[in-house]
Amino acid sequence: MVSFDKGKWQDLVAKTHDDQTIWFLNAFWGDGLKEKAEELWGFAADFNKLQKDTNELDEFWSHKFLEDAGETMTVLQLRAKLAEIDLDKNKKMAISEYLLFKYAKSPAHLVNAPQGDPKELEAAQVLVDEANAALDEVMAQLEAQKAVTARLKDAEKDAERAVAAAADAVKASEEAVRACEVAAEEQKAAAAELQAQEDAYQAKIALLEKKSQEGGVVSRNKAANELAQVKAEDPLPLRKAKLNQQAAVRKSEKAVAVAEEKKAEAERAKERAEEARLAAVRATEEAEEAARKLEEAVKVAEGKRDEALAFLEKVKATGVGVGRVWWMQRAMYEKQQYLPKAKQTMPYPTPE
Repeated sequence: MVSFDKGKWQDLVAKTHDDQTIWFLNAFWGDGLKEKAEELWGFAADFNKLQKDTNELDEFWSHKFLEDAGETMTVLQLRAKLAEIDLDKNKKMAISEYLLFKYAKSPAHLVNAPQGDPKELEAAQVLVDEANAALDEVMAQLEAQKAVTARLKDAEKDAERAVAAAADAVKASEEAVRACEVAAEEQKAAAAELQAQEDAYQAKIALLEKKSQEGGVVSRNKAANELAQVKAEDPLPLRKAKLNQQAAVRKSEKAVAVAEEKKAEAERAKERAEEARLAAVRATEEAEEAARKLEEAVKVAEGKRDEALAFLEKVKATGVGVGRVWWMQRAMYEKQQYLPKAKQTMPYPTPE
C-alpha cells in the first residue's frame, strides 16, 4: 500500500493551480479522469479567476468557488465541507484538495504518481512555448493589418474627397472664367455705348457752335444758349453711359480677381488630390505588405504548432505524463481562440 508523504504533499500544494491540476490528471488519467479533463481545465480556470497568484484559495474564495460549483449550502455547511476537503487543516483550499474530494481519489496515490520524463516534458514545453510565441506574432500581425486596413480606408476616403473637391474647384474656376468673359463683354459693350454717347454729344456741340455763328441774331442767340446748357452738364444718356461703363469696369476687375483666385484654388485642390492619391497608394502598399507578413507569420506558427504537436504525440506514447501533454495541447487550442475563425486550424485535442 502506498503511504502518504506529507513532504511530497506540501511540495505539491505549493505549486500553481494549473500545475496541481496537471499533476492530478497525470496521476489519474487512466482511472476515469481523461474523460473529465475538460472539467478540470474549467476548475483550474475558476481558481485562477478567483485568486490567480496563489497556490490555494482562502476561506472566503473557497466558499465562493463551492457556491459557483453548485454547492448550495449554508455558511456553516460550507465551513464543514471545507474542513472535510482541507487535508492540511490550514482553512484554505488547494485545488488538489478539492479534486481529491470531488473525484474521491487517494492522496497517497496522488503525491506518489509518476509525472513523466522531466527532460522530455521540458523539451515539449519549449516547443509549445515557441508555438505560442509564433501565435503571438500572428496576433500582432493581425492587429497591425487591422491598423493598416483602417489607414487604407481613411486614405481612400480622403482621396475620394480630395478628388471631388478638386473637381468642384475646377468647376468653380471654369464658372469664374465664364463670368470674367461675360463681364469683359459687358465692359466692351459699355465702352462702345459710352463712345457712342460721347460722339453724339460732341456732334451736338459742333452743330450748336455752327448754328451760334450762322443765321440771324435770334437763331444764333438760341443756339448759343442751348450750347451753353449742353456744355454746362452732360446729357442723361451720356451720364448713364459713363456710370454703366464704370460699373462694367469694376465688375470686370472683380471677375478677373475671382477667376484668378478660383484658378489658384483649383490648382491647390489638384495638388491635394494628388497627395491624397499618393497616400492611398502608399496605404495600399502597406496593406499588401501587412497581408504578406501575416501569411508568413501564419505559416511559421503552423510549422511551430505541428512540430510541437508531433513531439507531444511522442511523449504521450510513453504512457506517462499524458495529463500534462493534453494540458499543453489544450493551452495551444485555447490560445488560437483569439484568432479569426478562418485562422483557427487546430482541432480540439480530444483526451485519449
